Order: sequence, then C-alpha cells, then structure tokens
Amino acid sequence: MGRKGKVFAGRFHARPVASPRQVRGALRYVICNARKHARERGVTLPPAWIDRFSSARYFDGFRDRPPDPLPEGAPVVAPRLWLVTTGWRRFGLLAEDDTPGAAP
Repeated sequence: MGRKGKVFAGRFHARPVASPRQVRGALRYVICNARKHARERGVTLPPAWIDRFSSARYFDGFRDRPPDPLPEGAPVVAPRLWLVTTGWRRFGLLAEDDTPGAAP
C-alpha cells in the first residue's frame, strides 16, 4: 500500500496483568468491548447479544449463559493459569450485557 511507519504508535500499550481483579477487567474489556463502542454510537444491543467476531461464544464466565462447546478447530484454547481459570471469578462472573467503561 506504499505506507511506512508504526502501525500501533500511540494506540498500543502493554501492561502485565497480575491480579484476579486485573484479569477480570481485561476479560471484560476483551469479551464485551463491542458493547462499549455500540453505546458510544447510541446503539443499544439486546442483553443476550454476543459479538460474533470475539471469543465470547466460547467464554465460560458469563453469569447466565453457558458457553458453546469447543468444537474441533475452534479459534481459542482453554485457559490453563489459575488467574484465568479461577482467580478472577472471585470478583464475580460477567453479565452478558456487561459494558466496559460502565460501572461493573
């Protein structure tokens, strides 16, 4: 495309996620971020709406929604670390309509 330069300059920052609360916040951001952007555009999504471009359909941490079974060749892997399998749950499962940037 004839472009040069940094793709993520000023848009990307890495931070270690080391506590259960931080992991919950990161999961909430990744799994539910489309809701935040919809809200910013004035769009209200139905409570059971799941972003089909995210891994949310396989996520087993929603309060009232069981995950889809992991099919062969699914684009996700099951978590292995305590922080991601168990630790974050101490601060509560996510609601399907959880929205990053809103009060949890």
